[in-house]
Amino acid sequence: MDNTNQPLHPELRGLSVVITGGAKGIGLATAQAFARQGARVALLDMDAAALDEAVAGLAALGAEALACQASVTDADAVERAFAQVEQAYGRIDVLVNNAGVSANKPTLEVSVDEWRRAVDINLTGVFLCAQAAGRRMVPAGSGAIINLASM
Repeated sequence: MDNTNQPLHPELRGLSVVITGGAKGIGLATAQAFARQGARVALLDMDAAALDEAVAGLAALGAEALACQASVTDADAVERAFAQVEQAYGRIDVLVNNAGVSANKPTLEVSVDEWRRAVDINLTGVFLCAQAAGRRMVPAGSGAIINLASM
């Protein structure tokens, strides 16, 4: 019997998953992995063009995907994005905090502004998204937060 198209984790089918930094790289690969298991994915990213391309690619796989353009550093934008997901999917089961940046240069060459940007995205963004997800997960009595983003 060929089970190559069967999900490895059928318990993920129908879950609503928010992935920050989801339009490309590790975030998009994470979205694809969840989608292959039957989860509904919402990609939160600042790059509108990359979001559109990512959602189209996920739809081509037969996945249910939602684009949420927002900066993880903007508390109001994060709240609006999570409300959008909740309205579309009815709930939020999983948050994958993946958005992150680095100056990609030796520490002695990193400016204070570059450092602050990294802290805002990599730390404050994780906090704001976890808080927005938690406001929905705690009353529901369930949910999971996976933090990939780090310094």
